[in-house]
Amino acid sequence: KDANNRISLYVRVTSVTIFTRQGYYQESETQMDEEKIKVHAESGQTLEVVVSSKKSDAIWIVLGEGIHNVKCKLTPTRNGLAYAGSVLGREIIYERSVKQVQADIAQEEHDSFQFRRR
Repeated sequence: KDANNRISLYVRVTSVTIFTRQGYYQESETQMDEEKIKVHAESGQTLEVVVSSKKSDAIWIVLGEGIHNVKCKLTPTRNGLAYAGSVLGREIIYERSVKQVQADIAQEEHDSFQFRRR
């Protein structure tokens, strides 16, 4: 609430739907702080994907854009040197260790704390 007892509401817009005369719609992403990582597919192809959620025990990624996107959960391998997951029957690998990801998360938390600090 502010000084006049009004409740302030802040909404973060993540996508915009546009209706056209033909009746179909288009989605456009408006997030500004998307984190992107590079993963390797089993075919040797390198893909740049958007991180939906990142924790040391699992990383959720989104492949594709708009209505054609697919979510995938990457979990640490047994030796902890990489994260692996499967999407549409294909194996996806993120080649960073659990310790490196934990350090990345700690750095992001530190940076966001510094940003909010007054």
